[in-house]
Amino acid sequence: MDQALFNTYNSQLANVYNPMVANIKAQKKQLAAQAKAELSGLEQAKINAFKDITNRANTRGGLFSGFSPTMQAEYTGATYLPAVAKVKATQQSGFISLQDALNKLNLQRYNQAMGLYQTEMDRRQKAAAQAAAQAAAQVAARSSSTSSTDNYLAGLSSALNQAIAGKSAYLPGGSSTREKLISYLYDNYGKSAGVSKKEIQYNVYKNIRAKNEKAFQWG
Repeated sequence: MDQALFNTYNSQLANVYNPMVANIKAQKKQLAAQAKAELSGLEQAKINAFKDITNRANTRGGLFSGFSPTMQAEYTGATYLPAVAKVKATQQSGFISLQDALNKLNLQRYNQAMGLYQTEMDRRQKAAAQAAAQAAAQVAARSSSTSSTDNYLAGLSSALNQAIAGKSAYLPGGSSTREKLISYLYDNYGKSAGVSKKEIQYNVYKNIRAKNEKAFQWG
């Protein structure tokens, strides 16, 4: 894996995902602050309740009769502690929900970055395959061209030798005239090799001069 390329796509998604991540983190902080405030309120309520219980006990003259501690214990067990547990449970549930949302957001960002990365890698692989195919085709074309040229030169030499020797039966109509010889060479070798009739005519003249075959007569 090209980690640098993946990181590039992941960074490009920052403007999309960072604000959402920041919002979730802000909600977590807000949830903690809210729970702290609620717990502080419950603590103050307990203090106020204990004062009220003590005042009522004083009014009734029962401060030393066990009335105040008993009522405080009842308040703590029946009111204060359940309320504290509820606040903490709500806070924990909220934290879990927000963390789950954050995890899903991070996973979504990762998957999107990976999708962009994979698309780019597929494009590169396809381009490389196309380049390789084109290179192979060019090599094959050059090989084919070379083969066609070799065939043309071999055919030219063979046709001239046979024409000069008077073995012209292979030519159309059994004639060894210049026009038919050149047409024969063009149709059978020149076309595939990309050689024009004019080039063939020049090659014919050049080869005859090189061979110095006075015995060759044009019809």
